[in-house]
Amino acid sequence: MNEFKYENQGIYTYLVYEMKKEELIDTLSLGMITNNKIKGVLPVIFTQMDDTRYLKYNVSSQVSLRQFFEGTATKKRLLGVFLSIASGILEAEEYMIDAGSFMLDLDYIFVDVTASEASLICLPVVRQESANYEISRFFKEIVFSTQFDQSENCDYVAKLISFLNCTGTFSLDNFKRVVESLLYGQNNPNRAKAKPEDSAQRPIQPARPVPPIPQSQPVMASQPQPVSQEARAIPPSRPAAEIPKAMVPQNNNDSKNIKKKEPQIVTNSVGRQIAVPGMKPEETSQPKEEGKKKGLWSLGRKKEDKKSKIQLSVPVPPMPDTSYANANKPVPMPTAGQAVYQNVGMPLSQEVPPIAATCERKGDFGETTVLSNAMDGGTVVLGPSAQNTFRPYLVRLKSREIVYLDKPVFRIGKEKNFVDYFIGDNAAVSRSHASILTKGNNVYIIDTNSKNHTYINGQQISSNVEIPLKHGMKILLANEEFEYMQY
Repeated sequence: MNEFKYENQGIYTYLVYEMKKEELIDTLSLGMITNNKIKGVLPVIFTQMDDTRYLKYNVSSQVSLRQFFEGTATKKRLLGVFLSIASGILEAEEYMIDAGSFMLDLDYIFVDVTASEASLICLPVVRQESANYEISRFFKEIVFSTQFDQSENCDYVAKLISFLNCTGTFSLDNFKRVVESLLYGQNNPNRAKAKPEDSAQRPIQPARPVPPIPQSQPVMASQPQPVSQEARAIPPSRPAAEIPKAMVPQNNNDSKNIKKKEPQIVTNSVGRQIAVPGMKPEETSQPKEEGKKKGLWSLGRKKEDKKSKIQLSVPVPPMPDTSYANANKPVPMPTAGQAVYQNVGMPLSQEVPPIAATCERKGDFGETTVLSNAMDGGTVVLGPSAQNTFRPYLVRLKSREIVYLDKPVFRIGKEKNFVDYFIGDNAAVSRSHASILTKGNNVYIIDTNSKNHTYINGQQISSNVEIPLKHGMKILLANEEFEYMQY
């Protein structure tokens, strides 16, 4: 197992590998990487102190492939990474670098989040492994362990799996072609262009002559024949005898005759007789006024007709006399406690009816007063919002903006299409500066190889190391200040 560690030197972040004493260095591969700039391969710096040898790789402003695929992966990101890995290995073979020298590990492949391009680490030591088997299995494990964006058409995933499951020798060149076709389609920029002579040799097809239009057609169209009066006459659609009865106007008289039937007396649900049109006005005026429903809200109102009395068929408790003759007599009022007990079914005194409380209230009848729970002396239970609920968030001190950490992996940086919180007004912040991890009630922050680093309470933290966060800690991303809060 190869062991790496991260080292911060100024604004740069290096991935350092300490070579073991028994390991033999591949001088050819080391010389090719050191003296040539190979696309898709990270440069290496070889140093030696006494008997200890080191290999250092500059990984500043790049995230590991594991961090890059945390969360949801889009088609552009997945295929872009696959294409850059395949292209890097194939280009390295032109420099006589063996494919088995590359570290095919999610933690040691680094990605530019803006271009979705991966860079490989070549470990120039002698290795005895099957490169083809490792490469095919590596791609397959990524496909099976990645969560894809369901809003996109994921047919490309099935095509990748179908190609990787093919029996026989794995061809990296064919795999690259498949990825290019899925990523670019017909607009593949790497596709060989057609030679100019190919298009010149193609015979030019003569234009087909347009058939002449017959002369009779325009003549007929320009000189229409006059239409006779008989042709203009609109034939009747139906004879009058065949018109349905529903369309004959005499049915309107029948409908009028129906309305002229003798008036009838209708008895309603409470036993009152209501006259229909045709009765005398004095007979219909009183029922029309008394026919209205009366509820408890009407008590205490001035009656329109004192002589009219309504006899209901349902029993009604005795009501107090609210006439003008007894207006000077004091009416005993129930206490507030009695009014509340009446609502819950408790017995009241026989001397004072409970409904009398509404008789003295003038002007606000018809409204319902809702009793609050505080009147019965109960205790108000606080909801979850009033308690100390664990909900981690950041406060950006410059703008006092609250940023809720509502994802297991919350990315912060200035690459808008990649991070979860975008900082576009501070150039000192890296494209993917840091990530905050939430694991249950524990929250950690990790610096993702930023150039200006991350500080907790004034202390710089190492790259790619999880640092636990506590309530009230000060976080500094380059020169951007945040405060971490849990509730």
